[in-house]
Amino acid sequence: LSERVDALESSMREQKQWNQDIEETVDQIHRSLFGSGTKSGTTRGKATNS
Repeated sequence: LSERVDALESSMREQKQWNQDIEETVDQIHRSLFGSGTKSGTTRGKATNS
């Protein structure tokens, strides 16, 4: 049973790492799309203000 728990924990850790990688990738895509490292929310706000 403990072996199964260990396997489950390690797979959950891998899943967490995978999600972090995806978030970072999405972040990079947003940055390249909207430019100058600003978050998409702030850029959208500026666009509506101007």
